[in-house]
Amino acid sequence: MNKARKTIWVILFAFLLMLMMGGCLGSQNDTESAAQKAYGSLLTFLGGEPGERGQYRNPKGEAWRPYFGGAWLNGGKELVVALTDDSPELIRVFREALNYEYVRFLQVKYSYDRLYEIYAKIGEKQKTDSFRGLSSYSLDVQNNRIEVNFAEAEEGTQERFLAWLDLSVADMFDFNSDFAWIIRGQEDQDLYELTLLLQNDFLEGSRLIQMGDPEAAGKPAPALTAQQLAQIEAYMQYKVENEPTVIKLDKEVLEEGDLVRIAYRAFTDSLYLDPKPIEIPYRCGAEGFPPLEAIQASVTPGRRVGETYRIEYTDAPYVTEETVYCEITLLYIYRLEAAELNDEFVRTHTEYSSVQAWREALIKAEMGHQAVPEAWQEAKKALLADAVFELDEGRLESLQREWPRAKALAQDYLLIQALAEHYGIRTGEAQIQAYADKHYIHLDGLSKAARRACELRALRELVIEKMTLQP
Repeated sequence: MNKARKTIWVILFAFLLMLMMGGCLGSQNDTESAAQKAYGSLLTFLGGEPGERGQYRNPKGEAWRPYFGGAWLNGGKELVVALTDDSPELIRVFREALNYEYVRFLQVKYSYDRLYEIYAKIGEKQKTDSFRGLSSYSLDVQNNRIEVNFAEAEEGTQERFLAWLDLSVADMFDFNSDFAWIIRGQEDQDLYELTLLLQNDFLEGSRLIQMGDPEAAGKPAPALTAQQLAQIEAYMQYKVENEPTVIKLDKEVLEEGDLVRIAYRAFTDSLYLDPKPIEIPYRCGAEGFPPLEAIQASVTPGRRVGETYRIEYTDAPYVTEETVYCEITLLYIYRLEAAELNDEFVRTHTEYSSVQAWREALIKAEMGHQAVPEAWQEAKKALLADAVFELDEGRLESLQREWPRAKALAQDYLLIQALAEHYGIRTGEAQIQAYADKHYIHLDGLSKAARRACELRALRELVIEKMTLQP
């Protein structure tokens, strides 16, 4: 009996604890929401983020922008606001704009606008006059800095970087020599470690003395099944059906059933809710869909191309206590013409020159997901079974303390180079650039070691293709 009573009390205690935790969690979410709302009020007061200048129709606090250094949540409910001046008068202005209890003010040197200005300047200069060795950069509001990463910690890099930006102050930047490869949004550890091996000249001081027979080891990857090939054809046809040709009509007055392209922009008395006009298609008279019913219902027969008008935007999907309006412009009336799967369509909508080239690329990409990697692993296993390497064991030991995969990676790329020599495969500028374009790599800003890593990766793809996709 006592045991049963004890069990009941344990269950009740656990239940009460869960209720308390749930209440705390709800309270924390409510507080975070209040802090975010306060931050939104502050942005409205200042006129928006640097990239949103012009969004606010009547920014009241534009004159206070040079004092604002950014804001962030600290520990769930406390909103930290950075200011370039901690005078009581300035703090009072920002406190009134926030209208939030849990706020702490912190003095910093640079305004958010100034940091953003330099951050944007780096991006623009990279497009036209890229800085050699710059691997990444980001805006660090909490530390009032721009974080800059270089591929190599070469002497004088920071000074060259400041001169490149035409700046004389360095305390705006947090310089970092740690290098990371980001390919298609994912960190590529293999390419990162290969770059490190090349920076340490390890591959140059090592060699492959003996390996297995490439002709015996190389085996074609299994061909795609009939079902996989059918899926590729279905995908190509799907792309064609979803890319009809738009034929603009020389027609001024809208009629029921017409296809029309419109542009709309929502706003209140104080700000634009959309940074710029949004274009959408619509068939006049068709049933609207949320949350655009009010906009679409206003596109009625008799309206004219080029006409601009305003409506009160009922059920608008914006969080605001103000009345929302919408400015709408009729751009043009058009009809759709079904496209055909031909070379012209492929050249217009893909990077390929013909239907056959597109099809072959899709087949190759599909095989690259599983069939080719598995075939390469089998071939590599056979080649390495009889392989003899000459490695600098002393340097290798020190490298492996930091990078455990150093030996395996070095052997892989020594094998790639030996196979390339065996088959007479070379990588020129065109092949390296093709690899860089495929993986969205900007070659101009890379260090010598990083560029060489790209060259070896391009060589690797050609060797694997030779070993696994041969007839």
